[in-house]
Amino acid sequence: MKIKQHLKKLFCIGIVLTLAGSIFASLFNSGMGSVKVSRIRFDGGHGELSGLLYMPKDVSEDNPAPTIIVTHGYLNSCEMQDANAIELSRRGFVVLALDQYDHGHSNLSEENYSDASFFGVWLPFWLNSMNDAVQYMYEQPYVLKDSDGNGIIGIEGHSMGGFSTTMALAMDESQYAETGVRKVFAGLTEGSDFSYSSILNIDAATADALGGGRYMGKVAAQYDEFFFKLCRNDEYSITFCCCHLSYFLNILITLAVICKIILCNISCIDCLLCSKKIVLSKCLLKFLIIGYIKCSCCIAVVEMLL
Repeated sequence: MKIKQHLKKLFCIGIVLTLAGSIFASLFNSGMGSVKVSRIRFDGGHGELSGLLYMPKDVSEDNPAPTIIVTHGYLNSCEMQDANAIELSRRGFVVLALDQYDHGHSNLSEENYSDASFFGVWLPFWLNSMNDAVQYMYEQPYVLKDSDGNGIIGIEGHSMGGFSTTMALAMDESQYAETGVRKVFAGLTEGSDFSYSSILNIDAATADALGGGRYMGKVAAQYDEFFFKLCRNDEYSITFCCCHLSYFLNILITLAVICKIILCNISCIDCLLCSKKIVLSKCLLKFLIIGYIKCSCCIAVVEMLL
């Protein structure tokens, strides 16, 4: 009987915590009620695009605001940009957190897939996503334009979203040559270089030439999460995911250690602290994972000191 009462109490506490957490999450997501957040869907021209629209409550057709479109990387969705979207909308920007084609709630029309190769399947995800979103947002009456009709729209993307952002900047300048209107005011990419956009003839020099006076930025690092440059020649740059490279190196090191243990017939290993011999067969897995072993006496001493 006591166990059942205890379980009921735990269940009720769990329900209360879940509800309280949901309420607080909703308040944070909406800037404590100052921002309306809604899921929107629209025809992007290459399929159906979707995203979360963060609309400050004082923005309207009569009071348009600068707009920022943010988007995610490969195998992600618009929610990964929620921190940026929440903060930017709290500061008065209209924000569209975009699901790129065939990610999240967005769908790409099948005819846009060129073939079954990696690039034939992967490239259509991001090639037109950001540019199509720009076209839609520019037409919305709550999005601010300057006196010449140029859009006050910023675009930002991470990883694959950065490639889409790079392409949207170039496309917008090409469209400006025909329409006389620049819909994108500024662009920022994070964790993406020109390794894939260059396949579409948008390398660093071309992107700069198509800048058109826009504010453009690129957040990157020598040891970037995905685009660490291993080698480069005149035609191709070989890029590897750093995490995959580190996993590969760790596997090689682990195999080398196992080979040494077998070939040298090592049965014992020294404690890291006191050099006491420890039978390796009892702690081999732990040794391979952390690279060292402490005997039970030393572990007890360390725990007592802590």
